[in-house]
Amino acid sequence: MSDNRLPRTSTVLRTLGLTGDSRWLRPEYSRAGRYIHVGAALMAAGHSLDTKWYEGTSGSGPRDTVIHEECRPKLNGYAKFQRDHKPKLIAAEQELVHPVYGYSCHPDQLVELEIDVDFRHETDPYLVLLELKSGMEMDWHELQIASYMLAVEHHYKRRPKPVALYLEPDDYRLVPLADPWRACQEWIAYMAAWHSLVKRRSRLVEVIIDAQSQLLQRTHG
Repeated sequence: MSDNRLPRTSTVLRTLGLTGDSRWLRPEYSRAGRYIHVGAALMAAGHSLDTKWYEGTSGSGPRDTVIHEECRPKLNGYAKFQRDHKPKLIAAEQELVHPVYGYSCHPDQLVELEIDVDFRHETDPYLVLLELKSGMEMDWHELQIASYMLAVEHHYKRRPKPVALYLEPDDYRLVPLADPWRACQEWIAYMAAWHSLVKRRSRLVEVIIDAQSQLLQRTHG
């Protein structure tokens, strides 16, 4: 269930200065990544991206327009991942709320994969939290994925295996979260700091919360 009063993972990361170089969050970068995610979600659900989809565009203005054809190389990388691992989609872009730590998030994909156990030929279906990335690898991705992992575990009562899927032209890289326990503890600490700032009426947090509220009003108004 959605709660617009709760901060999103992206809002917390950005407000606390954890995302570093903010140019990757500018519209020309974030919107392109968003439509790569949209295309991958359609493919994960069993749909084919036809010629009409690739001929389309999205967004408006010179800094906000995405030509779908430019997404094709990275989506080819996702198609290769599908062929190699045959993931079973459980959910995509599902809004999750963690009521204990007080935030909301939208994990890219939750899938089941057949993964080798102890290097034997046996396989078991694992619940995998798959975070798609169409850009370069960044330090803050670990915290983002940790926040998703905690929310998925709370909602589904199953602990997922957190993995980043870095899409490259016609290829991909799977990067498991190196130390999930440490990353989750760091995220919990940052959320404690966030709520302390809110409690003390930090002007920085108030400005961000007001901006988020206005954006939601424009989106749904």
